[in-house]
Amino acid sequence: MGGLTQWDVSIGSARTIAKGGTSFSISPDGQRIYVAGSSLTHEDPIVVYDLSSGDSTTIDSHAHATSIAVDPESVSLVTENQNGDIRVGVVDGSEPHALLGHQTAVWVRVSPDGRWIASSDFAGSIRIWPTPDLSKPPLQTLPHDELIAKLRTLTNLRVVRDEESSTGWKLTRGPFPDWETVPTW
Repeated sequence: MGGLTQWDVSIGSARTIAKGGTSFSISPDGQRIYVAGSSLTHEDPIVVYDLSSGDSTTIDSHAHATSIAVDPESVSLVTENQNGDIRVGVVDGSEPHALLGHQTAVWVRVSPDGRWIASSDFAGSIRIWPTPDLSKPPLQTLPHDELIAKLRTLTNLRVVRDEESSTGWKLTRGPFPDWETVPTW
């Protein structure tokens, strides 16, 4: 199994930072490395290594991750697991927001301005997500009635065929089908 090694080329020395790991992300200031999937089972939490002190901490709220990205301000952590579930949360380990839609493992990245999350999967699907407002509770933690009320405020725009349009398509707003019942996630 591989790992991460920190090399100091000025003096020719190296030290092992992490054994294993399937994905890592370096904080924009270069002071921390976030490592995902430190074992073959991917059941480990995210491990954060402080490169200056050599200390490490864990973030349990993002366990089972196989891909990881950190936003440009080092405020939010974006991870995915083998099932295609994406989690976005504050690096302090609080409850992350869930972004669902992929069916297989994905890779995640955060835009340079931190406003967007890009994900892709093995099936060739690419998705662009607005970064959730991390100051608000994740939707999946809301009580049922509050969740339904919130979902009704969201826009459900879609493109559908329209023979009368010059492009052959039109933009419509559709209902959220089946969301009157409690979602099971």
